[in-house]
Amino acid sequence: MGAQTLASIVANPIPWGTITAVVLGVFISCALLGWVMWRVAKDSERMERDPKFRARKLLGGAILYGVSLTYAVLLVVTGRAPVWCLAFSPIPLCYIWVYLKAARDAKAPPKS
Repeated sequence: MGAQTLASIVANPIPWGTITAVVLGVFISCALLGWVMWRVAKDSERMERDPKFRARKLLGGAILYGVSLTYAVLLVVTGRAPVWCLAFSPIPLCYIWVYLKAARDAKAPPKS
């Protein structure tokens, strides 16, 4: 596919349905990202105060990485993914280890 000229764009305009879908998709993605960022900011304040909540969030992150790594291993074992996909498996293993260690060491802040 080569570079398009202005004449080819005018001769073959982009359908309005495509433009609408792109604009709505970007709007929905930005709204979702904003909501997620707001929740993270709200939860981070609570994680500073509540060690049980912090440990629960860290365990959730470790479980997420563990499930993803298990799924990747299953794909390799069943032959639907090449073996080299496991080359980077130490990275999620490190994340799992760090998250579990941090969840275990979550302690209440000292009373002031």
